[in-house]
Order: sequence, then C-alpha cells, then structure tokens
Amino acid sequence: MSKKRSRLIAIVIIVAVIVGVGTFFGVRAYNNYIMQQQIEERTKAIEDVYAEFEAKTDRQEKLKILSDFITAKPSTADETSLTVLEAVEPLYIETLTKMRQYFIDDYKAVIDKNTFREADISEDREKLLTATDTLSALCETVEGENNIVFYSDDAGAKRIIDQINLLIKEYRQLFVDDYKDNIKKNTFDDINRIEDKDKLNKAIKNLSSLKDMMDSEKEKTFDTEDDTYSELINTTDDLISEYQTRIEDIKRAEEEAKKAEENNNSSNYSDSNNYDYNYEDSGSGSVGNYDSGNSDSSGNSSGSSGSRNITWYESDDGHISYRDRDTGESWDNEGHHWNIHDIEGNW
Repeated sequence: MSKKRSRLIAIVIIVAVIVGVGTFFGVRAYNNYIMQQQIEERTKAIEDVYAEFEAKTDRQEKLKILSDFITAKPSTADETSLTVLEAVEPLYIETLTKMRQYFIDDYKAVIDKNTFREADISEDREKLLTATDTLSALCETVEGENNIVFYSDDAGAKRIIDQINLLIKEYRQLFVDDYKDNIKKNTFDDINRIEDKDKLNKAIKNLSSLKDMMDSEKEKTFDTEDDTYSELINTTDDLISEYQTRIEDIKRAEEEAKKAEENNNSSNYSDSNNYDYNYEDSGSGSVGNYDSGNSDSSGNSSGSSGSRNITWYESDDGHISYRDRDTGESWDNEGHHWNIHDIEGNW
C-alpha cells in the first residue's frame, strides 16, 4: 500500500472518530437540556400550587389543593426520570410540609384559645360550655381531615386528638361535679322529719331547674358512652317524687289537726253554754225556748224557767248559727260568739 493511500485512510478514521465523539456529546448535551427543562417545569408547577394555596382564604379550598397535591406526587410511574424526581422531590416535600402545617397550626390555635388552666365553672359557665362545644367540633374536624393532613403521620393525628379529648373530659367533669353538688344541696337526710312545706317546695323547684339545665346542656357536658346523664336525672326525679309525697303527708296531717281542733272547740263551746232548746220550725231555721238549766245532746229542754227566744240556722255544710232574738247575742257550733243589736226583722 502506497504511502498516499495509507495517509488517506488515517484521515478518514480520524474524521469518523471526531464525528462520533461530537455526536455523543451533542446527544448528551441535548438530553441534559431536556432534563433541565423538565426539572424547571416541575419546580415551577410546585411553586404555582403553593402560591395558589396561600392565596386562598377558604379552608375547604385549601384542603382541596393539599389533597390534589398529595395525589399528584411526582413519581417514575408518570414517566418522570429518576434524575428529575430526585431534583424536585426536596421542594415537593418542603411544600407539602408547609401546607400540612397550616392546618396543624390552625388546630393548635383553636386548642390554645379554648384551654383554661384555672377553669372554674362558677366564674363563667357559658365560656366553658362554648369551649367544650368548640373542642368537640374540632375533634371531629381533625378526624375527618386525618387522611389528608396526616396521611403519613397517624401518630401526629393521635397526639392532637388525645389532647383535645383530655380537655373535653376535664371540662365535662366540672359540669358533672356541679350537677352533683346541686343535687347534694337539695337532699335531706331524714325526709320524714321535715315539716316545712316551703322548704320542700323550694328544693323541688331547684331540682326541676337543675333537670332542665342538664337536659339543655347534655350534648356538651355528658359523654354519650356512659350513663352519667341518666343516673343524675333518675336521682333528681326520685328526690322530687319523695318530696312531693312528703308534702302531701304534711297537708293531710294539717287537715286532720284542723278538724280535731274544730271538733274540740265545738265541744268546749257546748260544755260552757249549758243551753236547752225546745225547737219549732220557722222558715229556714227553728225557734225555741232557751232554758239555763241542763239539756241533753238532742237539744230538748229539761225546764222552762229562764227561757229565751232563740233562732237557729243550719247550712248545707253542717255549720249551725244561733241568735237570741231579744238580746242580739249570737254564736255558732264552731265556738265563735258575738253580739248583734238593733237588727230589724227576723233572722
């Protein structure tokens, strides 16, 4: 082979090598460019999502953005190269964390606002009722948003829910203790020794008001998983019933005592006025002759000396009134005695 031919072959080989090397680096540079474009596009998409998240003021709209962001998490399954994924993943995680933290901070703000270290039901009942109601609603919210806000952190959700439930339990116990204290204040050790109806009626009124209060507050102050509400209501009902029965007993005893006193007064009056009567019908009453001598229980006179002109009248209820038509002296079978003068006409 001539020297000229050998030189030509060498030149061709050199050119081929140069072209090959140039092509290799050209393709690589192109691929790097495409990859960089993809990284920039993914980066911008993440930044745009967060900008939209911050711009929204509606909680549900923010939650929807977070939910969609979780669903659209970059992966090699959507033809994203591993290199692009590794490049954008830190920004994605950072953005996801900030959006989740928005909701976590919101939970904590509600908890802090409704946490009272020196809670006292006597100072502000409505404040504690509102706090209990608010915390109960927050617990439901956290549980409902758990799969989005804490989709990969169940322990984080549990910590917040436990904190909320602990406060609710503490406040509910304050109300239960207050109910029990009111019941105790209106409970008498030996009901059969109570003679004051006003005292019993006052206790009944207090217990009835307490029942109404427990009923209106039960959704906020009682745990639906225990029987405390039913137990307190039953205790209150039993006391009210017991006091009402005792009041009726006192009334019956008073009525019996009154009747006994009336009968005693009537008997004393009859004994002290030893009158005999000879009765004759006279209109609505009867007229008889009064004798200061002895008389029997039927009212028949044993003598006629010292007779008086007596008129008597008996009403339908058994009340009997007597009057001396000459002197105006009057009395009745209940022991009352009085004088009537200058009355014209018959009685």
